[in-house]
Amino acid sequence: MTTNVHDDIDFALGGDMADLHRVIHRLRDDGPVARVRYFGEPALLFTTYQAVDAAYRDDDLFPAAAAFAEMTEPSMGRTLQCMQGDEHKRNRKLVPPAFRARIMPGYVRPILQEVAHELIDEFVAAGEADLVGVFNGRFPGIVITRLLGIPDDNDIDLQHCAHRLLCYPNDLAGALGAKAEFTHVLGPLVTQRRVEPRHDLISTLATTNDDGDGLTEEEIFTFVRLLFAAGTDTTFHGLGTVLYALLTHPEQLDRVRADPQVELRWAVEESLRWDPVVSMEPRRAPAATEWFGHPIDAGARVLFGIAAANRDPSVFAAPDDFDIGRRPEPIMTFGIGPHFCLGAHLARAEMITALGALLERLSDLTLLDRDATRIHGTVLRGPRQLKVRWA
Repeated sequence: MTTNVHDDIDFALGGDMADLHRVIHRLRDDGPVARVRYFGEPALLFTTYQAVDAAYRDDDLFPAAAAFAEMTEPSMGRTLQCMQGDEHKRNRKLVPPAFRARIMPGYVRPILQEVAHELIDEFVAAGEADLVGVFNGRFPGIVITRLLGIPDDNDIDLQHCAHRLLCYPNDLAGALGAKAEFTHVLGPLVTQRRVEPRHDLISTLATTNDDGDGLTEEEIFTFVRLLFAAGTDTTFHGLGTVLYALLTHPEQLDRVRADPQVELRWAVEESLRWDPVVSMEPRRAPAATEWFGHPIDAGARVLFGIAAANRDPSVFAAPDDFDIGRRPEPIMTFGIGPHFCLGAHLARAEMITALGALLERLSDLTLLDRDATRIHGTVLRGPRQLKVRWA
């Protein structure tokens, strides 16, 4: 089958693609695989739900390890994404129970509620603010810091360090410096918590044991670097997206306010489908293969089209509509298969709790500068500002 070529589209270097979803729909109309570019390199974008779902489940054809070893291992360490086979199974098994869906709400909800209301207390009297600056950008980092048990008076800004980790390889010195700063902060804490564990995540990581097998110091450092880097940026942008979606769809916001116990969850889930923070995930094909009738060369760059799958009209009716009444098929936002995102349950809990607190405390919430507010970005997406007013 012929794969249509779109050499004019570079999803990494193309700047802020305001019409991303329209572009993706056009590519999908040409077939399940589209030839595009990524950082100037030829790449194959999978554009349908079926193609992306199958690709995530086949870690032999499109291994996460090969892509993430190239993109993140030098700065973050050997994360779960860099592992395959028995190594991946062992480390996944040692992951703290706090990240499992049934345990997550009870374990972290008190921290989430505490942080959300502390932040709102700081600005609620003002009557208007940019939520990106006063809330969204701060909430995830504070939550993760407290969940881990890192002291509030720590003199290194770990959220800023996490942003620098993600700058690899464009800012090599900055990323490697951030890696060292994480080690500097975490080293003494891990040593202390092995001897005197507390009710926090570092203690759980330091004392986890499966038939005598536990995590090494470097494995703990790597897990925490990944948690900060992946958990702060994605939740920060995800909060912005769900707020933007509700504030620009007032009938949906009314549904949430009328029944928050039910609809908060579905508002978050629909926002994760409608405009996922990470629109696509790069991988490499180690061997020549064929995918949905399209040839793929050995070493070729492939892109799992997360946003494309989430708006595939063969799976989601009226896919461009933001509708919290959906009870959708599993979305691709957190992946699927052996490398399903470990932080998915935490991210959902953070967004649901934060959204609930904001809607509870900020009555008659209204978006200001609507014409100047939209979702920006191509691979990493979210609003840059959310100027709002409340009663």
